[in-house]
Amino acid sequence: MRVALDITSLDGYALQHGLFRYAVDLIHGLHALGAVGAGGAEFVVVGSKPFPVPELQHIFDPVNTRWQYACLPKMSGHGAYWIEHVRYFPLMRRLRVDVLHSLHGFVPALHGCRLVFTVHDLMPELFPEYAARVESRPYRITQWLAKHRATRLIAISESTANDLRERWNIPDSKIDVVPHGLSPSFSSIAVRTSDLPSKPMDQWFRILSPYNLEPRKNLATLLRAVSLIRNEIEFKLILFGRAACTVDREREVDKLIDSLGIRDCVVKTGYVDDATLASYYQKCDLFVFPSLYEGFGYPLLEAMAFGACVIGRNASAMAEVVGDGGVLVETGDANEIASAMLALARDSNRRRTLSLLAKQRAATFTVHEMARKTFQSYCRAASTSPDALRAPVAADSQLRQSHSTKGAASAANLLDGK
Repeated sequence: MRVALDITSLDGYALQHGLFRYAVDLIHGLHALGAVGAGGAEFVVVGSKPFPVPELQHIFDPVNTRWQYACLPKMSGHGAYWIEHVRYFPLMRRLRVDVLHSLHGFVPALHGCRLVFTVHDLMPELFPEYAARVESRPYRITQWLAKHRATRLIAISESTANDLRERWNIPDSKIDVVPHGLSPSFSSIAVRTSDLPSKPMDQWFRILSPYNLEPRKNLATLLRAVSLIRNEIEFKLILFGRAACTVDREREVDKLIDSLGIRDCVVKTGYVDDATLASYYQKCDLFVFPSLYEGFGYPLLEAMAFGACVIGRNASAMAEVVGDGGVLVETGDANEIASAMLALARDSNRRRTLSLLAKQRAATFTVHEMARKTFQSYCRAASTSPDALRAPVAADSQLRQSHSTKGAASAANLLDGK
């Protein structure tokens, strides 16, 4: 079985972009699983650049003939969108691809093989600000192709799977739920002790949250919530990053901060690198993620991995990710957020308990499991059961045993989840 992974719309981003990190982690995970025996799976990564992005270059070792790279340059100009739909077909035929995996929001109409499509969320259909996108021809075409041309759909959470069933009428038999795994490139970061200002920051209770001005991220409600506790405890609301910012949105947020009288309580850090963000997660007293809807909720998983005490919404995929590793509230209600923050601020023992539970919960989301379940989806798409594949996948440590009975048995166990 030969699988092509299409990252042409993602390889122009940095790792801080969630979809690109997903692609890199999945490819690393599949590579780490390895292939056993002459009949094992082969992979082709299709990118938009002449050469693989730096994050993936080591995958294409000349000795490792099971991994190839193919370039499909991005097109622009009049008619480019329609040409994109047909030019996958000759490439897939030339590469003798059995299964094409689209990791982003584009499904080619002609591809000449089985197709697996990852659906991250159906957010545009849930919020009025995205109405124009939902009514656009490309969105409606993608929806139709996902229903009628994709062999399997990968949903990154049960929440997204439910949306696919209810909104797109996708049968359950066509959906594979494959949650994200915690990126090893992030979780292995050595936290620097100097990243989070200690003076005078240590004098206050530290509440951490992303600075994302997309309406569904719901930052305004968090600002109203912290204004309700400003006379109860001394705190700093540390807003990291800078996403979905426009002049008008920033003006409105600053106006709200001033009207609530919390200007002296809010710290905007701007963009931070992964090492700094890891330090923020580890040293904050609370991580509050007020988002109203997520296909997965990766920032929650990151924060939990570093032992942050987290508050998220008791709905959509956020409840799946947090589980018993944090506090779930209705984040559309500023009073609920405020009550949860105040209760945790006054109970250090509860925070310590939740910190331990958060780490344990986060450890269950692994890239290894994400890759294994994704490979199972490829097998289903190819109408070949994992057992029928002569040599599916095995861990790197088992690769050396590729011609032994023990190695083959271990590969089967991996696919069975043993």
